[in-house]
Amino acid sequence: MLKKAKKSKKSAKKLGRPEVIKPEELLRRYKDLKQFLEHNWGRIGWELQRIRKPDNVRRVLKLVPRVESWRPFQEQPAACLLEDSGTEVEKRELDLLRQQHEDADDTERGLWSEYHSAYQKAEAATTALKAAISQFEAGLSFYRFFWVIFLTARKLNIEKLTNDTNRIKEALSLAQESKKLLKDQLIPRNAWFARNEVVEFRKSTRREKTPVNFAKAMAGLPEYGWFHSFRKCSAFQDESVSANSYLLFEILEMIVKKAKPINLRKIEMRLRDEMLRADTDVFVRGYAGPNWAYMKQAFAECRGKGYKRAELPYRIMGKYLHNVERPKSITEVELAKLEQLV
Repeated sequence: MLKKAKKSKKSAKKLGRPEVIKPEELLRRYKDLKQFLEHNWGRIGWELQRIRKPDNVRRVLKLVPRVESWRPFQEQPAACLLEDSGTEVEKRELDLLRQQHEDADDTERGLWSEYHSAYQKAEAATTALKAAISQFEAGLSFYRFFWVIFLTARKLNIEKLTNDTNRIKEALSLAQESKKLLKDQLIPRNAWFARNEVVEFRKSTRREKTPVNFAKAMAGLPEYGWFHSFRKCSAFQDESVSANSYLLFEILEMIVKKAKPINLRKIEMRLRDEMLRADTDVFVRGYAGPNWAYMKQAFAECRGKGYKRAELPYRIMGKYLHNVERPKSITEVELAKLEQLV
């Protein structure tokens, strides 16, 4: 019975995929992506829900000005979504290549440690030999001086230590080359796989296409597929508050859905009234109120464009974000103050 229990424990440990990403790291990625997607949903939400090819993902994300400066894309792995190149790859091949790269990285770090240790030993032996030379060079005949130094060097194993250091240095150089070659192969494959998984999530009819769900699907890329990433992130207890820009978008979207027929002037007035309501979220009002002039400008820029009902809130919000964040003259800033909602 005891043996069976041990076997069952071992088999239980082997079930499921290994933890490639630590939970705290995955949670951080998810929160960063959630913040990015919610804030920019008006800019990219409409297009993101309609992507058909992996290359489209990069094009859509690039609609966000200075997208590389946002936290998710300041470093790998999410930065691979913005890579210029992409090479089609199967998951099994990608996992193998990634493991080879990790092994090469481990080898490089091990050799660095060996090289550092060997170099220090050789340096210490050389320093000791130099001290012996300075001590005996003035007091001995050339012949005796030569033998003293020869025996000292032999005792200190200088030749062996130097050879070991050079050998390890050569091995380290080869390991670095190998790692670079693997990285050069891995980057475009990571890029294609990650972008393709975003497309696969978009195609799936099992999940609503919201910023939160996109963040869950994208957080584990490219180490995980979208479904595994989504499942892992869904287990987190996320108590973070949504971005004010997204909460404003949701209010605008609700108003547009209820408007019959679509009248931009009436929708604008309804949104204004909503912002002035006493029970409106104080942070959303604090975000939209001082920038109301730019919301009015966004509505004006959308008039006559013939946007469909579903698309309209994205276009209005996208133009609003652009107007808020673009450079402005002093005169424009002063005029905007007169339009503030108070």
